[in-house]
Amino acid sequence: MMVINASIKAKNIEVGLISAPHIKGVITIKDVRFFNYYTNFIVWDKIQSMEIRQTYFMKKYANIAHLVINIRMGENNKEIQCRYLKYDDAQKIMDWYKLT
Repeated sequence: MMVINASIKAKNIEVGLISAPHIKGVITIKDVRFFNYYTNFIVWDKIQSMEIRQTYFMKKYANIAHLVINIRMGENNKEIQCRYLKYDDAQKIMDWYKLT
């Protein structure tokens, strides 16, 4: 069951970048949960930290990873996980974050 869930999740999640003239950039995360589509828009200056998590099996068999983004929300923070992304897509977002 877990393998089926991971493969469905990997096919339906999308991460992209939007550039606008008055802001440094926005990350868009499109996700599917329980047959519903969710889209998050995260502005660059609201991101506190970002990391890529990958297990041995994720790397060896599928070359996928989890992208974890902590964003600022008032006095607290919120963790957004992009699970089962292609590793190259996660690395592209991480490189964008480091360069801006």
